[in-house]
Amino acid sequence: MTITILIDNALPLNENNLVAEHGLSLYIKTDNNEILCDTGASGRFLDNAKSIGLDIEKSHFAFISHGHNDHCGGIGNFFEAVTLKNVYMHKDILTEQYYSSRKGAVRNISCNNDALTRHINRIVTIEGSQQIAKDAFAIQCKEEKFTKPYGNRFLTKNNGEKVVFDNFTHELSLCFTTPQGLVIISPCSHCGVINIMEECRKVTGRDKIHAFIGGFHFVEGEKCIDETECFANDITKYYPDTIFYTGHCTCDTAKEILAKRLENIRFFTTGTIIEI
Repeated sequence: MTITILIDNALPLNENNLVAEHGLSLYIKTDNNEILCDTGASGRFLDNAKSIGLDIEKSHFAFISHGHNDHCGGIGNFFEAVTLKNVYMHKDILTEQYYSSRKGAVRNISCNNDALTRHINRIVTIEGSQQIAKDAFAIQCKEEKFTKPYGNRFLTKNNGEKVVFDNFTHELSLCFTTPQGLVIISPCSHCGVINIMEECRKVTGRDKIHAFIGGFHFVEGEKCIDETECFANDITKYYPDTIFYTGHCTCDTAKEILAKRLENIRFFTTGTIIEI
């Protein structure tokens, strides 16, 4: 299994052939499937794929993890560049609008609704957790035993009736069953990393989690150190053997703490290739 980071917030040192942006897009190859997971904030993920030598046209389908435009802003570019292939996403993304107030003024951070409307016949909607391909599950997290990220409090949504705090029912993770154990890809983990891990175990009936790949949504601010330390303690207690790969919405302060606290932590940037 190979996961290529097509676009992330950061570039590796001395990289001149790729571009970065505040967003995330991953290309997943397994023995059974090739899957594009998220499209970043723009069409730049396609430029990087070409530079890396990946043919997105070979993907069996695309998967959108949640309705924020740093993960689905390039959806229109995917529809235009790749013909016939479907896109899986939670049904609420088609009807809700999403907002952030973290940097002061309230900003609309929803997907490109025009692109979704134009290509509605290629969208496969999901509600709840379900198997979507051989050895691959879309997971909607309902577990709330562990703390969710502090940064969620800056995020709201309009559900068609009123603006409310986002409860992230629209967030899905990808979970793969492999001989080594579960491999979870959760691009932003708004529902909380460990909650998502617990839900994946519950849905699949598999106990061992080999790897978790994605952003942790630990943002810079007054709570960052405390929530990262708490997370490290819980991982050490409950999942000491799981390998973690993170970037995108895991801030620099959190990365510094995790690098010191967790033996099995790795950090990705644009162009990183993860072999499982």
